[in-house]
Amino acid sequence: MLPSGGGALLVQPVQQLSADDLIPSEPQALPAQRDHRLNEAAGPTAQESGSSGCSGEQPDPRHDANGTLRHRSSNSGDEGVKGIGVRKSGPDRDKNRAAQKAFRQRKREQEKAREILVGELEAKLKAVQLEKSRLELENSQLESALVARMKLAAQADSHRITAADKAVSGRIITGAHDWKCNLDWAPTDILVLEHGAQQRLTTETLQELGLQGIAKLWKGYVNLMAVCLSGAWKDEDGLDGRKVQVLLSETISICAYMARNTPRILLQFASSRLDHNPLAPAAPSVALWKSILKNLRLSSNQATELLRRRRLFLMQLRSLLEERRRIQANIKEMDTRQESVALRYFQLSEATKQLHSNITALHDSKCRFFSGCWREVLRPVQGANMVVQAFPFGPDLLAVLSCLSEDAGEPTARELLRAAS
Repeated sequence: MLPSGGGALLVQPVQQLSADDLIPSEPQALPAQRDHRLNEAAGPTAQESGSSGCSGEQPDPRHDANGTLRHRSSNSGDEGVKGIGVRKSGPDRDKNRAAQKAFRQRKREQEKAREILVGELEAKLKAVQLEKSRLELENSQLESALVARMKLAAQADSHRITAADKAVSGRIITGAHDWKCNLDWAPTDILVLEHGAQQRLTTETLQELGLQGIAKLWKGYVNLMAVCLSGAWKDEDGLDGRKVQVLLSETISICAYMARNTPRILLQFASSRLDHNPLAPAAPSVALWKSILKNLRLSSNQATELLRRRRLFLMQLRSLLEERRRIQANIKEMDTRQESVALRYFQLSEATKQLHSNITALHDSKCRFFSGCWREVLRPVQGANMVVQAFPFGPDLLAVLSCLSEDAGEPTARELLRAAS
């Protein structure tokens, strides 16, 4: 194009840029400064193109009125959601981080403390289990040794019973097996103790021992039963229960043997202390027998049977005492009669026989009563408990039954025997 003036001036045409050439291709975007320079360079040409009307393109909505490229804001969107996703300020963020760190630290410390405690408890449990195993093994060994010792002692003692002893006695009584209190025991019989004292008793042996020797023998049995008594209460058919049964059988056999052959020593034994403690009471109290009765743990059937046997025994005793009183009255009446010496001698002899028979019947009645209560009504663990708890006194079964009759509202022994007094 030539100007309307006179001089000839050649104008180099400027290359026209389109809007697509100004927008960087995706995904790579041009910096804002570069876009600004490009817009300045392309501005006049775009105006000329628009004013001349040579281009029919519509203005691009991505440009403003001046042709400048619009920048996309990262926060574009609805005004109502501007607060979503906005991070907190610096002081709040640091405070939250510190609190979370402290919480994690406390949690780690608590877990570590729990782990340490669990480790300590596991170590203690293991130590207790090892000690329990050791004690169980030791207890088993001791029990086996005790049983073996009892068997050896019984065998040795049986070998010491010679043929001469059998010839003299004609019968050997084994305290652990002869459960019944035989009324035909004779002074020549030998009582063999296999598990307690491991010895044999005769009438001469008891007289040589005296009250002190018998008390020492009895104390040994009490100690042996006291060791096994706790286990016997838990399991009467177990090892301790069987030991208590054998030991109690021998102690009752000793009392029965003394009752048949040395009643005077038995009377001293029942009415004396079996130790030498000067500070202890000289005689048992009623409170002791009541305590023993409570610890016997009698069943209702046992209590009923014991009370029945007590009433029967006291009625027999009353009858025998009345008979004795009549015999004594006849003897006194003989002194007032004017009879020959021979007749009086015969009458006194008959009265003496009757009196002896009466005393024997009274003694047999007591033996049957005590033996029946001990061996037929009371369980071995109950009898052993009475023997142990009554020490240093002998077990007075009749005193215990008097406490039982008082609790049941039964007549007292004095009331039942009043007619015989």
